[in-house]
Amino acid sequence: MGRAAFSWDVCLLTLLVNTCGVMGNVGVADADECSEATDDCHIDALCQNTPRSFKCICKPGYKGDGKQCEGFAFSSQKF
Repeated sequence: MGRAAFSWDVCLLTLLVNTCGVMGNVGVADADECSEATDDCHIDALCQNTPRSFKCICKPGYKGDGKQCEGFAFSSQKF
């Protein structure tokens, strides 16, 4: 029974460690880089706060990765 108890304890410990890793620091407030203006998004991009990070998305009419955005002309071709 000693080995079974040890295995069960290790299993529970592993589960606890993995759960804490997924949950992150419970109780720690997430910084909102967008509202604090600490993001590095391009001036022509929108900042979107995410848990523990942020995303930069180019505004409509612009293309790029959000950290660099370039305007593009709409095609004047008629279909």
